[in-house]
Amino acid sequence: MIKKASADLESNNYNTAISALMKCVNELYKLKTTEFGKCEVWDEALKAIVACSAPFTPHASEELWQELSHAGSVSVDSWPTHNEGYLVGDTINVVVQINGKFRGNIEVASNASEEEVVEKAKNDPKVATHLEGKEIRKIVYIPNKIINFVV
Repeated sequence: MIKKASADLESNNYNTAISALMKCVNELYKLKTTEFGKCEVWDEALKAIVACSAPFTPHASEELWQELSHAGSVSVDSWPTHNEGYLVGDTINVVVQINGKFRGNIEVASNASEEEVVEKAKNDPKVATHLEGKEIRKIVYIPNKIINFVV
């Protein structure tokens, strides 16, 4: 959310910055439990949301900033920064196509080889029905994005 909101503010895409904030709040609602709500990570998440929403809702953000036990103003505090290491996932979603038509998605390890992706795609039930009885002439793989079987 921090990365998206920062980039969108710099490029004057305010609606998508607000959307990123709303998505983050919705995800936090899903995570909210008694234990998680009392940890330092929860406080950091709330601080980041309030700081990133300050350009859009300055008065409400100031009130919330005070509620989070900050003495100064949210508008003079530092902008939150993201950690690129947290953005790297263990798995990725790869789109599977046959002759350029979407046939499904598969989830593979982010460091999976092309051979592993091809095998997983071939074994996916949705894809296997479309490949049944057909000869694969060519496989086009764009790493971490898409695989297309030409039959």
